[in-house]
Amino acid sequence: TGSSGCEACLAGYYPNDVATGCESCEDGETSRTGDTTCSHCEEDYYRQGGACWPCPSEGAICSAFTTIEGIVLKENYYRFTPNSSTVYKCRYSSACDPNSSETGD
Repeated sequence: TGSSGCEACLAGYYPNDVATGCESCEDGETSRTGDTTCSHCEEDYYRQGGACWPCPSEGAICSAFTTIEGIVLKENYYRFTPNSSTVYKCRYSSACDPNSSETGD
């Protein structure tokens, strides 16, 4: 399915090698209608280094088309840099407040 011939492939598909039909994207990957590759990630995955990776299981939200920098953190969770996929739970809820220190002071 998806489409065939010279028509654009639907979202979630990409043109096959001879452009006579559309192939389904791999698990975790997706495309937008008309894309020629599956260069985006589905919901619950994020993109880094040209591949889709499962969203960190605790404390993170990955909507479709998320890159590692775009991972949304749930309340009382943090990560050290925007390029880190490791998410930590705050020891003290006030420690996730940018105006507070890790000790909760």
